[in-house]
Amino acid sequence: MSESWNLGKSQNFCLTLSAARSTEEVIELYGGDLGTARWLASEDCEIATGESTLLRAGPLGGWAFCVEFENPIGSLDGVVRKLSVNTETIILYHTAKALKVFQYVVNGQLVESFEPGYLSSSWGWSKHEFSRKVHELIPSSSNAVTACLHVISEHIGQPLTTDLLTGPLLSAVIDNPDRPTLARRAPGLRMTTPPGTDSTLGRRL
Repeated sequence: MSESWNLGKSQNFCLTLSAARSTEEVIELYGGDLGTARWLASEDCEIATGESTLLRAGPLGGWAFCVEFENPIGSLDGVVRKLSVNTETIILYHTAKALKVFQYVVNGQLVESFEPGYLSSSWGWSKHEFSRKVHELIPSSSNAVTACLHVISEHIGQPLTTDLLTGPLLSAVIDNPDRPTLARRAPGLRMTTPPGTDSTLGRRL
């Protein structure tokens, strides 16, 4: 794999990857304005301030990704549900409080979820066995986020590189997103069994 995205050292970020989505579609599904979005390198982007969030989106093979570093909204139910309608979406986020979460969502339904580094947190199951693959890598990886990025790269068949992350990406700022509405619980994105409990959800996915 090419040099991994330099996300392993980031204390706060949210990365989403959605199959069969265009970059422009992803920006719109987040609630961004395509009329003001621009293809910019990271050094030329506005800095997110206050409650705003900066979306950085681009194509990756048959997938489209979006990454945020300040005040991210990509892990909120209202965004995840839209991104995953009639497709599959992977979410990886790391909060400033050191919480790391990997989720796999298909058509608005949470199929697999876990906190990398804590195998007992695993919930659900898919044929891709993301939790197993990540936790097999963690002992030999520099950190849990790097292990997740490696597994994601293998799944989508494309390298996740630092050059891609810092180079020109479709960028848009959302000022003061409606977080209460976006955070409103969507039934299909809720765990129905405690972490560590075997679940048959997603057995055919």
